[in-house]
This record gives sequence, C-alpha cells and structure tokens, in this order.
Amino acid sequence: MKIPKFLEKMKKPKEPKPKKEKTKKVWAPKKINLRKYIKYAVCGWLVFSVIGTIRTYTVDNSSKPVAMVAQKEKEENFATTIGAGNFATNFLKEYFTWNTEDTQERVKRLQPFLRGGMDEHAGMRFDSVTGTAFPVSYEIWKVEETSKNTADFTFRISYKTKTTIQKEVKNKNIKEEKVDGPFERWVKVPVITDGKAFSINGNPTFTNKPSAAGLEPIKDSKYSESNPETEAKINKFLHTFFKQYTTGTAAELEYLTTDKSIQPLGGTVIFESIEELKTLENKKNSTIVEVKAVFTDRNSKVQINQTYKLEVSESKGQWKVIKFN
Repeated sequence: MKIPKFLEKMKKPKEPKPKKEKTKKVWAPKKINLRKYIKYAVCGWLVFSVIGTIRTYTVDNSSKPVAMVAQKEKEENFATTIGAGNFATNFLKEYFTWNTEDTQERVKRLQPFLRGGMDEHAGMRFDSVTGTAFPVSYEIWKVEETSKNTADFTFRISYKTKTTIQKEVKNKNIKEEKVDGPFERWVKVPVITDGKAFSINGNPTFTNKPSAAGLEPIKDSKYSESNPETEAKINKFLHTFFKQYTTGTAAELEYLTTDKSIQPLGGTVIFESIEELKTLENKKNSTIVEVKAVFTDRNSKVQINQTYKLEVSESKGQWKVIKFN
C-alpha cells in the first residue's frame, strides 16, 4: 500500500538550515570626494564675501550722512550769514543816530536789537553831548566767527553831527544849525544767534583801520614770439568782434564766435580802440592773445581800459573767437 505523499512529508524531519558564519567587519577609510568639499568651500567663501560687502556698504553709507550733517552744522554758523550782517547793519544805523533832547527815543529803537541784560544805550553816554547825529554811509568790512553761534562784524561807518548855535544879529538872537563831519570810524559789532534770530551780544567797540593787503604788483604776462602779419589779421578781426560785442546783436555776434555763451552787452558801453595786442601762446590750430581795449560808458561818457584774454582760430580765411575771458 502506497503511503500518501503528504504523509511522507510529515514523517520526514525537517533539515536544519545551515547557520551563516558571522564575519568580522574590518575598518577601512572612506573614499573622500575632494571635488564636493572644494565646491562647498568656494560657496561658503562667496557667501561670507557678499555678507561682508553688504555690511561694509551699509556702515559706510550710514556713517556718511552723519559726517556730512556734522560738517554742514560746523560750516553753517547762522551768526556769519547775510541775515546776521543785515541785522548788525540795521543796529549800527540806529546806534549812530541820536538826539540829545530825547535820548529815550533812542533807547526804544535799540531795545529790539540788544541781548537781555545789556546797557540800554549799548555803552554810549550823552552827559556832555548836545545836538543830533546821523549816519552817512556804512559797510561791512570783515566777518569773524568767534564761536559756533557768535561772530564779530567790522564796519566802516561815516556819520555827521548837527548842533544848534545861537547868534546875535542886529540885536536879535538867531538860531543857526552847524553840521560837522563826516567822521569815519571803524567799529566792531558782536552778534549772537539761537539759530532762528539774532541779538547784539555786547557793546560795539572801536577798532583800528585794517592795513592794506601786502600783495606784489601784478606781473606782466609772458608773451610768445608772434608773426606780425598774423597779429595784424587778428587785430583787424578783434575790432569787428568788440564792436559787435558791445553794440551788436546776438545774431551778428554768432558769426564771430564758436562759444555760444558769449552774449552782447546791449550798448551799455561803446568800443573805441585796441591799445595793445600781444600773443601769449601759439597752438596748432589757434592763437591765444592778450588785448588791452578802450571802451566808453554810454551814459557817463567816461572811458574805461580793460584787458581781455582770447583764443582765436582761423579757418578758410574766417577768424572766430573760441574762448573769451
């Protein structure tokens, strides 16, 4: 009798699976990808460079306005401006105007100018003075910055005094006004500001007349060798140019110059003559000359000598002014 196959399988014992032998792992260095690490290093360097540049740019730009503002604040002392000069001028006009019969009227005029606590007459006394005074002329001669908000203005001022004298004429007492002057004075006026307005910062003080500038005489220009024939042609051309420059129209002058910024004077003066013409420099395509010309003022008829420096050029027999000083 045959045994069924499934019974045969049940009878057969299962063969044990062979055990896998464990192998010990031996350490070995991994293969390094140098290209990858170089790539990372380059990327990192670029990132830090960009960040550093942005930071430097930000710091520099943030500091520049601060520096510019500081410099601006240093340069703009309100006490040295034109407004301060006008303020000091108006004060000085009132300062040298008085009437000894009503000194309080002068006090009222000075009060808006003076800083608080100052003498109401700004140092002037009228105990032994009679009559009146008034300024004739005044001009600012010098401005000196004395601090960040103060300055001294030096003035040259001329003023006259007027007194009343009693005379007896034919047994009658007659009052006669006597005017003396003008008297020239050099006065220093101190001004202070709060950044918006001004005040006189102390009594005006008399000062000495400034000395003349110790400058050397003007030296003659260095002239270059010239062609007499060329100078004669230039002289003839410049007579035409100066005539159109003084009394001509813009359209007429346009044919004589390449510099379109040169505009005619509109007939305020009249060209008379060229006293002297000398060559300063001979260039390849032009000539620089110095010209001493005579003009007449149309209204006063006074004659004026003036010196000009011109660069002229000739093309196809036509001369033109290239530069005009």
